[in-house]
Amino acid sequence: MIIKNDRPPLLARTKAALKQLYSRQKLKMNLYVLAAILLIVAILSLLTKTVQPQVIISPTADFHQQAVQVDLDHTLALGDYQLRFTTDGSDPTPTSQLYTEPIQIEKTTVIKTALFRRETQISPILIKTYFIKANHTLPVVSLITEPKNLWDDEIGIYTAGNHINYKQSGKEWERPAEFIYYQDQQFEYQRDVGVRIHGTGSRELPQKSFRLIASYQDERELFQYDFFPNDGLTTHDEIVLRNAGTDWRDAYLRDALIHNLAQQSTDLDVMPSQPVVVYLNGEYWGIYYIRERFDDHYFEEKYGVTRDRLTILDVPHNHGETRGQAELTQGYESDRDRYNEMLVKAMGCRGCPEYNEYRKLIDMDNFIDYNIFEMHFANFDWPYGNSKVWVYHNNILAENPDEVLELPPGIDGRFRWLLFDLDAGLGHTSDTHEKMIAAAGKGMLGILIDDQFPLRNIFYNTTFKENFLNRYANLLNTVLSSKQAIAELDRMEAVIEPEMPNQIARWKDYTSPYGISQFQSMEDWHYQVDLVRTYLKYRQEGAQNQVFEELYTDDDGNFTTSRTEMIKLYLDVSDPAGGDIQVHTTTYQGENAPYENKYFPDQSINIKALPNAGWRFSHWEGDVPAAKKQQSQLRINLSQDQSLKAVFVKGWLF
Repeated sequence: MIIKNDRPPLLARTKAALKQLYSRQKLKMNLYVLAAILLIVAILSLLTKTVQPQVIISPTADFHQQAVQVDLDHTLALGDYQLRFTTDGSDPTPTSQLYTEPIQIEKTTVIKTALFRRETQISPILIKTYFIKANHTLPVVSLITEPKNLWDDEIGIYTAGNHINYKQSGKEWERPAEFIYYQDQQFEYQRDVGVRIHGTGSRELPQKSFRLIASYQDERELFQYDFFPNDGLTTHDEIVLRNAGTDWRDAYLRDALIHNLAQQSTDLDVMPSQPVVVYLNGEYWGIYYIRERFDDHYFEEKYGVTRDRLTILDVPHNHGETRGQAELTQGYESDRDRYNEMLVKAMGCRGCPEYNEYRKLIDMDNFIDYNIFEMHFANFDWPYGNSKVWVYHNNILAENPDEVLELPPGIDGRFRWLLFDLDAGLGHTSDTHEKMIAAAGKGMLGILIDDQFPLRNIFYNTTFKENFLNRYANLLNTVLSSKQAIAELDRMEAVIEPEMPNQIARWKDYTSPYGISQFQSMEDWHYQVDLVRTYLKYRQEGAQNQVFEELYTDDDGNFTTSRTEMIKLYLDVSDPAGGDIQVHTTTYQGENAPYENKYFPDQSINIKALPNAGWRFSHWEGDVPAAKKQQSQLRINLSQDQSLKAVFVKGWLF
């Protein structure tokens, strides 16, 4: 038998195996070489693109009690290079001062420095503010920009220049700047911003307001810092460094005070404030208030309303038949028309029996609170000006108006008002205590005599009047009481008082083109604050008296009620831990009971016992009919003084 052997000879097989092994090794080596090359390329790319030469500056601390020597150094700079720097806020250039020895800093100074190779900048600009003997109890803002952005006759935004520059507005009058925020002499936050001059009449003041825009280069950019911990918003597109507006020459806190009181007690859209000290290119620029701004991002973060569904209306300073009517700032013309048609319709109603129809168009709780704060503090630069309305363009309103009352506030498609610019309130034209007392007795309810006052006739609708008066009474019992309002004034005064001597020294010698100058001494400033305190002391009683004069009299001036004084309502609970009592829309906490509140007469009011967890309501004691003592919810008529005690007992009711 012949056996056929198809396998190649051993030598041939050996050669083939070695050749295959060599090929594998060669491939493996090639892979190693390729990986090494890729690694080298990556490193070179990293070095050339992200690991740029950097300037190093020391000391690293920002605040110092004496002069300092500043050293500049660098990393990764090879070959021929120069370290150049500036101390006036301008960006360093190839012709800026050359660093050759430590820089002696005797006063607060901004240093900008960068590395250059011949005519080319090869490192990022490093910015550092050294504060010398700058002892402040307020947070500090360092605002830095090229001096030409402020003072150049052609492009400077702070100077009069060739175009009355500081009065110009819009994107073309926005300049790049650096914003740095410090708290307790420690760095907190920094970002590049766009800066504009802000305001209307206050642009004429020597100390002007600034608007800062985070999205000036990229619409996605935001301030990622919680300037106002109590407003629920942690990011901002635009903020304002405000100079106190009309109150710049007086108490320097009016507008911020009113907004603080509104924020504590209402759901109004307000502009919270944070007082700060500002340095402009290293120069002390005084006390400012960081303020919220009602921009697109505000509505999107707070309500989820995007720009394409947002309408904002403005009530301008005008006269004639269109006085009080709104103009479109942004959004839908149909919303503007709907608002103005509503005004015209309301002017023709008497008592407005269609009140429920108006409720579908207007957020009535918002409208009531807004008018109370404007009228109570007598903002005389309102309502024909400084009045803005916004609305979410909600298609549900057109398709099924009844459903809007079931939607959350803000996205229900009803009109809401924005609270801003109340500097002209709190008797700001009264320069003596006697005049302040008189002003506190007047207020602005008298403006209802003007038939062009927006939605005036709704005030005489029975349901609206009840809600308005009960809400006003609750606010007068709480945050608008003389006691609580003065306590907030005292707190705010104490916060800015340590800084006020520096503010006075900075601005006392400057005057606006219209002759407006600031208080000249601490005594002058304290006098202005005391005038506000006098207004608040007498305003609670004055507001109550004015309500009687305006809303409890007929066309001939005769009272329409037999009771021309407030009704006293005494509230108490059996155990402070057991629960609270809600009167109208205000909750009075049991832990702070008892209460002696005052309400306007001849109104019905809803009262509800609110047991805490682990407790239940048992009954009422006091002026309650026997048949209603076990009812946790009451509706009573305010015709005489009454006393109520909610009795809570431990345990659940099943």
